[in-house]
Amino acid sequence: MVAQQSLPIIRPTQALWKAWGGKGRLPDVESSPQDSSERPCRLCNWFAREVAPLGKPMVLTAEASTMLTLLLPLSELSMSMVIFREALQRELRRLEIPAEAIASEVDALEDITIAKNNDRSTMGSLTQLASDLEYMVDYDLERGRQVDLQALQTKLNQTPHVKRRESFAEDAVRGLFGL
Repeated sequence: MVAQQSLPIIRPTQALWKAWGGKGRLPDVESSPQDSSERPCRLCNWFAREVAPLGKPMVLTAEASTMLTLLLPLSELSMSMVIFREALQRELRRLEIPAEAIASEVDALEDITIAKNNDRSTMGSLTQLASDLEYMVDYDLERGRQVDLQALQTKLNQTPHVKRRESFAEDAVRGLFGL
């Protein structure tokens, strides 16, 4: 049986789950179809996979409804969740989301469920973002530029996604917050 869930979820690949030290199978949890105004957070359904730009193990995450993308250093699970919340806070600040909304969003992510990924389309988009990241790193290296992973995260959030209401993650997030 698949449980209904309206709290924040992060859905790692099996490889990332193991890298985080997870054992066994991840639970099947579906997001409830509630209006975002009724949920404890607006950016609730995250997908994640391991990437290694510059040979450094990292986590690439994307939120399903907006494709907002975060690039985080890989660490053990509890520390990864702290880093995840901090990275989200920084990115929302960069997008000029109001401070009160950011605080509410980050607070809602204090208790996040880890679950099996259940959306092949979002995982496919995340795989494409990982490929784009690899290309961007190679592009900078070939031109003798220093690779700035934070700047690359910003570029990923400015990458268009097809067949979405909002093609750009930045626009989707701003719209979700009424901006």
